[in-house]
Amino acid sequence: MARAPYVGSTIALAVVAGLITLVRPTNSIVCVFAALYGVSDGATWRERLRLLWQQKSLILTGMLVYVAVLVPQFAYWHDATGHWVIFSYTDETFDFAHPELANVLFSVRKGLFFWSPLLLLAVAGFWFMWQKKRPADSDSGVHAAQSLGDRELA
Repeated sequence: MARAPYVGSTIALAVVAGLITLVRPTNSIVCVFAALYGVSDGATWRERLRLLWQQKSLILTGMLVYVAVLVPQFAYWHDATGHWVIFSYTDETFDFAHPELANVLFSVRKGLFFWSPLLLLAVAGFWFMWQKKRPADSDSGVHAAQSLGDRELA
């Protein structure tokens, strides 16, 4: 049974989102995926917007906490360089015409499957699941995340 969101979990999630952004700013995109999880068509999109609008005070609280976590970093950058935001990944680019997919997956330097070969079993599992035309239990990850956030901060 779903529980109503509360301020404690909102603050905790906002702090975690802020820390994710501090560690690697490009990873903050995970917040967008979390907000859009389960949206698959126009009806679910409208329902999600309605739900977010109903929780606008919690969303505003979360946004304020998120920004509060980031403020010390912005202040440091401004003090050190005179700029409020610094993009530290200046040498890294992504060429959509040549995505280097094989290197991303199998390279000795940074390959996903080279350094985490157990993930090959997950890929095989998805293939077998697709063959059986059985939908994935997409709620299992949501239930695990909710069980971690069910306890209000003391």
